[in-house]
Amino acid sequence: MVWSFDSSQASQSLATREALHNSWDKNDPKDAQVILHLLRNRMTQCFYDPVMEQTNDLQELSKTHHQVSLRKTRLQHSLMNHYLPLYFPEAERFLCTTRAGWFVRLLIAFPTPASDTQLPEAEFVATAAQLLRTKHSKESVLRSFYAKAKESIGIPVTLESQAISTFRLLLADHLELCRKREELAPHGT
Repeated sequence: MVWSFDSSQASQSLATREALHNSWDKNDPKDAQVILHLLRNRMTQCFYDPVMEQTNDLQELSKTHHQVSLRKTRLQHSLMNHYLPLYFPEAERFLCTTRAGWFVRLLIAFPTPASDTQLPEAEFVATAAQLLRTKHSKESVLRSFYAKAKESIGIPVTLESQAISTFRLLLADHLELCRKREELAPHGT
């Protein structure tokens, strides 16, 4: 066990430093006197080493999950605030949850309204349904998606354009982050 100061005591130590020395000037001898004063007055907290306490794995798992979720959220916001409004604004309403991997797989295959409507509706629904891999039927959602694609006001771009290539690249990154987060999830339970 090691003695240290917690963040709530940081302001307390700053106030102690100012009271003892009547100055904001920082130097090592003054810091040593402040630390000694805090120790004398038992203004300390125990520090528990995560490795010694055997909580290191849980801590690392939690921090990794947080970083993956943060990256995924930032990427999702980029998709929702840039790509979808430009190329397929009506599609955003189908992104109903943060775990909508089915939606991302659908957009990778059909990133623009023109790519949806180049197929007849029944063929589009049959093809898209194979991409989804969900527990529940999404046929009504796919029919609605197709109807919105027919009346879309998105910028008409070809599937071969650099804009759609970068859109698909980010969608693939999003899908990979979803996979990583799902991989981390069983460890936390």
